[in-house]
Amino acid sequence: MSTAPQSPPPEDDDLQLVPSAPSAHGPAGGPQAPSGPQAPQRPAAAPQPHGAPVGGPPPLAPDPEAASGLGAFKKAKREDDEERPVHFWILGGLIGGVIGSAIWLAIALPTGWTLGIFVIVMGALVGAGVRMGAKGAYGVLPGAVAALLTLGFSYLCLHTIVKHEMASWSGEDDTPDEMLMISDIAGEVELEVMAQGRQTEVPDENYENDDLKDNFQPSIWAEAEKRWNALAPEERTKRIERHHKDKDEAMSTVADVGVLVTLITSPMFIVMIVLATITAYKNGAGGS
Repeated sequence: MSTAPQSPPPEDDDLQLVPSAPSAHGPAGGPQAPSGPQAPQRPAAAPQPHGAPVGGPPPLAPDPEAASGLGAFKKAKREDDEERPVHFWILGGLIGGVIGSAIWLAIALPTGWTLGIFVIVMGALVGAGVRMGAKGAYGVLPGAVAALLTLGFSYLCLHTIVKHEMASWSGEDDTPDEMLMISDIAGEVELEVMAQGRQTEVPDENYENDDLKDNFQPSIWAEAEKRWNALAPEERTKRIERHHKDKDEAMSTVADVGVLVTLITSPMFIVMIVLATITAYKNGAGGS
């Protein structure tokens, strides 16, 4: 019976030593000490639901402000803006109102133009002043302060314009104080003459004459000049000051009525004041 040829044994170079797996027990059946550090075992991954992205939640979209540093700048700026007390708000609004009123009156008094655009400019300046004074304070309160200041400055400017126009109508701006004082004394003398039952000879229509001397009987004017010249310099100064004070109070009272008439007869001007108030509120509130 023929036997199959046996393959020759492998050469020594072809022998490969395959290390056997370490046994859990030592040679005597005891535990075998680990030889070398072992890598920490990773916990088994939790099962992912069907359709869930592999590798965790999707990355968030980049924030353009964070990427450019604008967000950090805004945050740092708002943290640096400490809230200031109310009197700083009012002071800033007053400064803005004075500047806006000066611009308005500088144009309106010599020309007589009371264009509503000046009110809006003033309101914007008042709001900007409140915003600078409030610094870190935002919202309704600084906006309300700016709106109230705008209404107050609007009234003062209108009052000044109406009063200036009334003074120009009276014609006293170009009249010397001495003539005004003699005219006042002549009026007193005339009342004394009328109290004695004597009638003056000057017709009523002559009281609209620009020359104050022509508004009185010559004898009454002569008596008024005599009394004026007899006054001491201190008495003349006091009388002039009293005249201008009384005139200013009377003109202020009439100017209040004039402002009301101006608003009633000019609805568009009321609209401009409302727009100026809204502008001041927005600027003062700071948009937040």
